[in-house]
Amino acid sequence: MDSIKDVEGLRSLLWNEVPEARSAIKALDQRCAEIASEYGEEPFVGVYEYISEIFWWEVFEPALKRGERQVVDRCFRIVEILLEKSDNFIREAVLIRVVVHLQELPSVRILAGDNLLKELRG
Repeated sequence: MDSIKDVEGLRSLLWNEVPEARSAIKALDQRCAEIASEYGEEPFVGVYEYISEIFWWEVFEPALKRGERQVVDRCFRIVEILLEKSDNFIREAVLIRVVVHLQELPSVRILAGDNLLKELRG
């Protein structure tokens, strides 16, 4: 997989690898387009919206609460990809908006990959 260098790459990764996020991505894109239209601007959805609102709150956190192991495993895999292959801004968003919540979970060290374990130790 290529590196994730920008918000379009992040959106594409979430769209392709986390199908549970697609309806929330569509809704977020639509909401941002409506707001931009009101102000005569180009629509823009930022990294933090995709990481926090979509990935964490719409998919990962609910899957953890419901015990949806396949979704949880896929989300941990996405965290690994984002920590390893994304630019610093996206990586920081993952640390601030996802890893901070994961570090509180008792089972995180069992499910985490090498990149996340490194962050949890650091």
